[in-house]
Order: sequence, then C-alpha cells, then structure tokens
Amino acid sequence: MDLQCSSLVSAGGSCLITMTEHERGAAALLILSAAVNVVASVFFISMLGLTGAAIATTIVLIVWKVATAFFIARHLRLLPGVLGMFGSTLRRSLGSRL
Repeated sequence: MDLQCSSLVSAGGSCLITMTEHERGAAALLILSAAVNVVASVFFISMLGLTGAAIATTIVLIVWKVATAFFIARHLRLLPGVLGMFGSTLRRSLGSRL
C-alpha cells in the first residue's frame, strides 16, 4: 500500500528525468538509493531477519520516489504525479519556491 501511494506522487519519475536529458541526475538518485538500501538492509536484517529486509526496501523505495519528485519539481519545474492535478492551487501556495 505504501509503495502505491508513493507512486501517485512521482509516477514515472525516473523515465521523465531520463527523457528530459537529466540522465546523470536519474543515475545519481538510483545509485544513492541502492547504496542506502544495502546499508539499511544490513541494519534491519541483523535485528529482524527477512522482515527487516522488506522494511528496509520499503523505506528506501518511498524515499527514492519522494527524492525523484523533488528533483522533477526543482529541475524541470513540473509537479509530478497526482500533485500535477492541483498545480495552480499548489503553485499559488508555494509562491516562487517552485
């Protein structure tokens, strides 16, 4: 359920970043997420076993999706996923920050 909700925020984010000539940004996000996943998995597996691996992977995937959404908002000036539906209202409330 958590991953489905995070997918609403940044649906297709990595593809969008790659197709707009920001391949290095997409690669950096993916490599950083993979490294954090390894560290988190080692930490959680030592305490909880296979359940710890699942928890670590879930946390890292959510963080990766949110980081992708922030990258899209900052570098492409787009509101990713379901946030784009509320674009004009959200842009007014954020002002010049977006």
